[in-house]
Amino acid sequence: TRRKLAAFHPDASQRVLNIDHPAVLAVVRGEETDGGVALLANLGREPVSLSARQLRLPDDWTWDCLRGQTVVGADGTVALDRYDTVWLTRPVGD
Repeated sequence: TRRKLAAFHPDASQRVLNIDHPAVLAVVRGEETDGGVALLANLGREPVSLSARQLRLPDDWTWDCLRGQTVVGADGTVALDRYDTVWLTRPVGD
């Protein structure tokens, strides 16, 4: 999966998101306009739900490349189980 994504090229840009949650690491690789990916990792023992407002990502970044499915709910939230990770990007074909 990682090799197919331009966001993981060594020269791709990278920035850490400040989402104000102590258990979640959030990093955006690549550009939001061209093949970017947001990596969200819950490093805590409790499940976490993140709102679209907290994430400040494009509205169409709903697809988890790791699971191969949409993981952002209709209300714009992402639910992370304990010790869970998602790679959010645009759905395949968009």
